Amino acid sequence: HDMAGRALGNFLPEQERARYVRTTSGFDLTVRNPVTLLPSTLLCAKGLVRTDLFIVDRRLAFSSAELRHAGAKQESTPKQEERLGFLIGFRVALQEHDEAAEPVFELMGFDSGRLRAASFDGQDVETGGEPMRSLVVPNPVHTDASPSRWGFDVESVISAPETLSSLRLPAPKMQTCDRGDLEQAIALGAGFHGAVRIGNKKKRQTVRAALDLVCDHAEGGALVCVADAAAFRAAFTDDSDTEDMRPGLKASDLGYMTERLRGLHVSDERFAAGFRDFTRHSDSDRWPEDHPDADARGRPKDGAFLVSSSGYRLKCAVKLLGLPPSASWPNMGTKHEAALACASAVRAAVVLVRSDSGAVHFVSCPGGTLHVVQVRPDV
Repeated sequence: HDMAGRALGNFLPEQERARYVRTTSGFDLTVRNPVTLLPSTLLCAKGLVRTDLFIVDRRLAFSSAELRHAGAKQESTPKQEERLGFLIGFRVALQEHDEAAEPVFELMGFDSGRLRAASFDGQDVETGGEPMRSLVVPNPVHTDASPSRWGFDVESVISAPETLSSLRLPAPKMQTCDRGDLEQAIALGAGFHGAVRIGNKKKRQTVRAALDLVCDHAEGGALVCVADAAAFRAAFTDDSDTEDMRPGLKASDLGYMTERLRGLHVSDERFAAGFRDFTRHSDSDRWPEDHPDADARGRPKDGAFLVSSSGYRLKCAVKLLGLPPSASWPNMGTKHEAALACASAVRAAVVLVRSDSGAVHFVSCPGGTLHVVQVRPDV
């Protein structure tokens, strides 16, 4: 049977069809990502074939753009976009001897022989040489206890995702230096094979003060990003704009640290004292319930500090949401991955990241090349 012109649900087991219907039902403009990956199963005459469905909600993409450009209110009822429907892509893992998978390609109108020749030429570019694997139920049997128009029991088939492959990303350029040498390069505005490139004098002073903050005052892990305010605004939307599809910023502490450090330069001792308190983590990673400041009690101690090139905080204790990964940093956690992504996404940014163990790294991306400089403490 040809799939052309027929509902996709006709080729899914009952449980899979229910999951598919749930995924493609409803309409929510607050959803940021219009693409859904749905592991599923396709029915064919010879068996069940594992597949991944990439479901693009064209209604959401259309509505976000149209409402933003037209200035329409979110509560307006979408009509034209509802008729756009969904764009669905299939990824079927074809094994070299999977006879049950061939009818799926034939149903879609592909020449399975040509696909087989292309898929097993000794190198799979999408998986870096590692063959993808499909879960196929071979030789299905029809029984009176499980009648099916497909000739086999599909009631017990439940899709379970297989092991996912790690994302393969390039590595940044890694260097190591003494703190004194880095301070000198920052003062000069250049050095370390292009890793340090800071033309503005005020920004150099701010980066130097931020380095002191992270090295001398942090009592735990920390992430500080220095850039022009306009560069942050270009890279992020705030948490009040539900229609903007760019990465977002969301305060983890309802704005407590942002308000506490209002009007203080990063070199101010009061800024350092607040930063020291913030990075002094407890078992709960929250401000104590008996803290003298009632606004702090029970709030999370988590997130990055965004500092303008002039040296004043823009937002503190903020989660960086939706940044695309830019490079691989082996044996490091999410805070360091966020440092790479932030340096890559924010124009001319300088990021200082400190691990819980005390290791400090200087991260930058001049000319589109990510640099990481590990800072050795002066003896």
